[in-house]
Amino acid sequence: HRQPVWYYLQVILTLWLPGSLLLPLLARPWWRRLRRADRRQWLLLGWALLVLLFFTASPGKREVYVLPMLPAMALAVAPLLPGLLRRLCVRRYLFGYSLLLMLATGTLGVMMMTDSHWAQAQLARRAMPDSLLPVLGNGLLVFAIAVATLAVWLRVRRAAVLVLLTHGMLWMLYGLVLMPTLDPYASASSLMHRVGKRIGPDAELALVAWREQNLLQADRPVREFG
Repeated sequence: HRQPVWYYLQVILTLWLPGSLLLPLLARPWWRRLRRADRRQWLLLGWALLVLLFFTASPGKREVYVLPMLPAMALAVAPLLPGLLRRLCVRRYLFGYSLLLMLATGTLGVMMMTDSHWAQAQLARRAMPDSLLPVLGNGLLVFAIAVATLAVWLRVRRAAVLVLLTHGMLWMLYGLVLMPTLDPYASASSLMHRVGKRIGPDAELALVAWREQNLLQADRPVREFG
């Protein structure tokens, strides 16, 4: 997992949305509090910076390594958040971010429901059946319609509530629809199911040069050989 020095900046910018785009607005308030020797801010921001520097120094990098930064950053932002949300530009940004998610998921949903060439090509690349398209498309379209309904109801004035509800629904879509549908083809579960069916219920199973998912998704105890 060798990555360049700037890798974690990319992780923060993309995987910590929408909060990551508010970080430039937080620089000045944080600096004022640090100059006043606010020990709470020194502790939280200092911890986050140490985690970032520690894992940046290593050539091997993965997204999850910097997760210990996130609770500290959230606590450091918390006292400043009410003031930020009173600013119209921040509320507009959060509202626009939710609309962007709605448009992206709605477009993907329509493409899957209409069996577009792009959707077919993505399934073919991963050896997935066409039967997945209606399930994924319906899930994405329901999400997009729900976000659109909330946006009309909450509007820019309550953009923070809209973002929270949008992300809550996004994780529900991910955990209840997308991943259960894709899991047999995105992991070894389908392969291990076919293996168990082929060798029969009473046969022993040995794995050579196995990956953890092969071991975890086997339907019986396994003999391991490296």
